[in-house]
Amino acid sequence: MKAINNQSEYALSTLMFVVRLAAEGDFRTPLKLGLTEKQIHELLTLNNQEIHDMATIAKANFMTIQFDQEALNVALNINAVKSLRRKEIYKMLTAGASYPVMHHLYGLTTENMANYKKIMSLPKNEGRPTSATEKQEHELWELMKPAGGLDSDQLATLLLNAHQKTSIKINTIWVLLKEWWGDEPSHTQELA
Repeated sequence: MKAINNQSEYALSTLMFVVRLAAEGDFRTPLKLGLTEKQIHELLTLNNQEIHDMATIAKANFMTIQFDQEALNVALNINAVKSLRRKEIYKMLTAGASYPVMHHLYGLTTENMANYKKIMSLPKNEGRPTSATEKQEHELWELMKPAGGLDSDQLATLLLNAHQKTSIKINTIWVLLKEWWGDEPSHTQELA
């Protein structure tokens, strides 16, 4: 009996979804789900009670759901990559990465930055980066020497590693990298 109830609930949700789409003028999605135009128009004439009654006719088995496993795997992989990227962005912002860093590494806009900071309850503006001491500069130089030729993901990992080892904010490290690389940091250039 439970399977029939679940099937009825799914059928009701799907029928309501299809009717809403068709009412908004989207016939393409219902057609992709296997309905004919005639059936779509007939569903549009039903009231809520009639749609509910249709959904309870579970024994008719007029509806099935089937996932495309290959497409689902692709979607899961894309989602995993996006999730990892988002976690890295959170780590970078927590470690004091500024807009220039985040724009360079992730292509973030100021609006993206503001949204991330709001989600994380971080201050909107942190002010100018502090200057590193000579000792800190030397330590950072040793940690950041491998930066030449790295892609954005590798550079972000290197920046996070340098921050973790020194507790120096990433915006301060970035200022030093700009000095070492020139005005426009290019992580494809070799550090001298």
